[in-house]
Amino acid sequence: MFNQANSKKSFYEILDLNKDATIDEIKESYARAKSTYSEENPALYGMVSGNEREDTLSQIEEAFRILSNADTRQAYDRQENGINNLDSLDPNSKNFNRPEGFTIRTEQAPATETIKAKPAPDGFEKQSIKKLIENNKYQLDFDIDETFEKNIRDATLFSGEFLKEIREYKKVSVEKMSEMTRISKTNIKNIEAENTDPLPATVYVRGFVYQYAKCLKLNPELVASSYMHQLKKKQENV
Repeated sequence: MFNQANSKKSFYEILDLNKDATIDEIKESYARAKSTYSEENPALYGMVSGNEREDTLSQIEEAFRILSNADTRQAYDRQENGINNLDSLDPNSKNFNRPEGFTIRTEQAPATETIKAKPAPDGFEKQSIKKLIENNKYQLDFDIDETFEKNIRDATLFSGEFLKEIREYKKVSVEKMSEMTRISKTNIKNIEAENTDPLPATVYVRGFVYQYAKCLKLNPELVASSYMHQLKKKQENV
């Protein structure tokens, strides 16, 4: 079982959700998180080991299992502050604390079920990933400024401020960028402001910047590597 004490992140933070998230938002964030940590995602190359990726996927699965079930989510919300033993949220555990009126659903997945063996619920994951791919095909419509284009071509350092300038130059609003990348508007603004505190784990941020760059028709590997390098230096100087 996922150990929250080691991750220091709540299930909502793991899936990048607000605590009032709807079930559809939970499903969408789950699909996006799994897509981010897919073996096919080039944004992860050199960033995490296979074991780290599998561990993160396990955390994502655990967060989704708790939050997608109304009963276990209610129990989790009641006990989130100061909770030390998440076995109390596992209906298969003898330590499970059942709130008054709590019932166990018979279709609860066995504790020994592996990530790869677990089917995508109702096919929503494939649909969400398909939408993500389709949204990344949006065309940009803007007036070309040769001077600024040269600045972009010659650039080797991509700060959050520079990325914002490029986004605005290419007439992509924060709302449209969010729609294209499936990254929340809040995270986009924090990336551009290099506001690290509210951002999720580093590998998520790199994946976000990679997708951000792809949508602006930039070199995603160069942009993501440059951005993360500068972000790391900024954090070291704090």
